[in-house]
Amino acid sequence: GLPQFSVIRDTALWMLFSNAYFCAWVGLTLTHSGYMAEIVRGGLAAVPPGTIEAAEALGLGRMQILFKLRLPMAARFALRAYQNELLIMVKSTSAVSAITLVDLTAAANTVFDYTYDPFTPLVTAAGIYWVIINAMRY
Repeated sequence: GLPQFSVIRDTALWMLFSNAYFCAWVGLTLTHSGYMAEIVRGGLAAVPPGTIEAAEALGLGRMQILFKLRLPMAARFALRAYQNELLIMVKSTSAVSAITLVDLTAAANTVFDYTYDPFTPLVTAAGIYWVIINAMRY
């Protein structure tokens, strides 16, 4: 990969990018931040303009409208999509095994390599993922 070139290894950011955990964090953050931002934007756009006009007619200021009307309504509209994106992020952590990190799926595959039993470790990993995802749903 790129670290074989000395130009890459001599930069100031090499101390960060040589760490696999940092690379996984950056990768997952960049992958999901666009989706999260679009969910927030969609929640703000879903607030009916009539309610904002009614708040302006009542004499509320811009900040009062934002904090007492728009943000609570946007949070309500965007909550389910935000939860779904968090669940997708948890599921996508299994991709970090491609950069030498051991996650739940990689640990299950390691157990499979030692025991030659694919069913038990993978079902156990699936059960752990199921518990994590169901805990995040509420």
